[in-house]
Amino acid sequence: MNFLPMDLPDLAPNADAQNDRGDLVQLVSQWVFSSSFQLDPSKSNLESHLNSPQTPKSTKSNVFCLVSEAESDSNSLPTPRLMDCLNDMGYLGGYFCFGSSRNDPARTSQRTIDALPITLTHQACTVEPDALKTFINAFAKDPWAVNENIEKRFEALFASPMKAFVVGRPGYAWKPLDPMVFVLDCNNLVDTSAVESHMNSGKEKFDPEDAAKGEKDGRLALTRLAEWATSRVVHTLPAHVKFLILADKRSGLGNLLRDKGMAFVYEVQPIVSYV
Repeated sequence: MNFLPMDLPDLAPNADAQNDRGDLVQLVSQWVFSSSFQLDPSKSNLESHLNSPQTPKSTKSNVFCLVSEAESDSNSLPTPRLMDCLNDMGYLGGYFCFGSSRNDPARTSQRTIDALPITLTHQACTVEPDALKTFINAFAKDPWAVNENIEKRFEALFASPMKAFVVGRPGYAWKPLDPMVFVLDCNNLVDTSAVESHMNSGKEKFDPEDAAKGEKDGRLALTRLAEWATSRVVHTLPAHVKFLILADKRSGLGNLLRDKGMAFVYEVQPIVSYV
């Protein structure tokens, strides 16, 4: 089975308070906890996103994509800060990062996306141990699901047992589960500036053909991720299961999700400082 262990990102010891982005922490909190969350600038009290391009969606969307326009640290997504808040509240379901692996530097983006269903399943069992038996039964019932495509694999090994666990709980109708938020960090999935930076650096071992292959691999993985994130199986998960996707604007992931029409997409604007 394709499973990837994930380490949570560390908070910088001397992090600039400006990079904390309390406005984004508040926005994510509203999405997690509000049953009527919507991206409507006319009703927002967050000045930082009044003029932000947005995608109003149904109030039941469980996928929220923060798109960073970052060209500098001051505009970047506060990933460690968001993770720290979710972790402290006990609502962090898991973390999945598409960055390069120290254990397997040759791992491709598509191999990484293939590991998403089993990795999220493992993380869900870790944070919700009461559901472990239900997940084990699902795997025993359909062990060959590990060979299916990403949507079918996710449905058989994550979505179906999660739904069965929720419905099978005593008092499930009147005692909802706490939010379970899975963070998908896609900032390093595709970076179109990588080729240019290598070419401008003058490194002797730079191979344009390898770089082109790597970018193509990332693009295909990006498309597969967007198809999964906006699929029926993700959209019909129990309401407490949510996915926070963090992406760089250059990847185009926000546009892919917006075009699919089944996710909140919010383009992060930089903080304006007046001296």
